[in-house]
Order: sequence, then C-alpha cells, then structure tokens
Amino acid sequence: METKFEVIMTDECDNELDKICNYIRQDLFANMACNSMLEEIMNTIDILEHSPFIYPKVIRYKPLDKEYRKFTIKHYVIIYDVDEKENIVYLDHIYYGGSDYINRI
Repeated sequence: METKFEVIMTDECDNELDKICNYIRQDLFANMACNSMLEEIMNTIDILEHSPFIYPKVIRYKPLDKEYRKFTIKHYVIIYDVDEKENIVYLDHIYYGGSDYINRI
C-alpha cells in the first residue's frame, strides 16, 4: 500500500503567500493570475501527498540543517522538507525566484 503524506503549510509560508497574493491582486490588479497560482499550488500539494521526493533538493555551498526540496510555480519557488517518520511534508517558504532565496533558507 502506498504511503500518503500530509502536506502542511507553515505559518511563515502562509504569510508569504498572503503577501504575494495581495501584491498580485492589489498592485498588479491580476486576480486571475493569483487564482491560477493558488490552483497550481493545490495541484502540486496533491502530487506531494503521494510523491514527496519528486522535486529536486536545494543545494547550497554551506550545508543546511535539514534536507530541503523545491518546486516552482509561476515566478515563485516553494521550499519544503519531508518528515518521513511522521509522513508529513512541510511547505516552509515561498520566495520570488529572482531573489537570492538560497541564502535565505
């Protein structure tokens, strides 16, 4: 039987996503773009529930305290980690892809 993982968005990631959606909706007047991004995130969560290791690891010169993985939606990178013992995927952060997000992890 296939193991199903629970996907949890951390408070930090939730706050970052709110800020991004507010920017897209209020500053860019692009409600449909925000809705499309949210839909893509939900679709990716469905994938992560069954295949949490499908996306690449985050690689840095300075070692990280845990193994992070990433996926891209639109112009944003979502960083997550997997707790194999508890079968949980934590969506940790969402960053603008053009930023120096690697060094902010």
